[in-house]
Amino acid sequence: MKWISKILAVIKIMTGGVKTSEYNQGISYDTELHTDNGGTIELQGKLYTRKNCRITSSGHLQIGKNCSLNTGVYLACHDEILIGNDVVIGPNVVIVDHDHNYKESPIRNSGYITDKVAIGNDVWIGANSVILKGTSIGNHVVIGAGTIVSGAITDNNVIFQERNFRRKKIKGEDKDENTI
Repeated sequence: MKWISKILAVIKIMTGGVKTSEYNQGISYDTELHTDNGGTIELQGKLYTRKNCRITSSGHLQIGKNCSLNTGVYLACHDEILIGNDVVIGPNVVIVDHDHNYKESPIRNSGYITDKVAIGNDVWIGANSVILKGTSIGNHVVIGAGTIVSGAITDNNVIFQERNFRRKKIKGEDKDENTI
């Protein structure tokens, strides 16, 4: 059965605007690679994916060598997403280079506002993180789980979101609402 999933992975890579420099045996059988409107997906080396990864491009999406995408990763490119070498992306991470243009109505038909996303080499993006349009992440960076990233992150940094939890009683009074 393993050979069937390898054949299906090769068939997916050979169709549409997907370009690869070598056979990518690490792509899960249910990883979806989709291009439209002249978009391209360029795999520069080995790509390892787990279940239910979805990579879509109507722009230019480039993934470097020896990258790993864990379960449920979603990459959506309308302009340009560049991912460096040796990048590890945790489960359920979303990377997008666009927002809906919500100023026009109806929003569904109003198009997108795009800005390039660039991720350097040797980057680890933790589970459930979101990388938004216009983000630039340098080399040797760790993005903590659940972090929403926008803007420029320089080399050699660990980025995470601090969370302030509030507790409130369902019934009765609680004098200290800032404790867990």
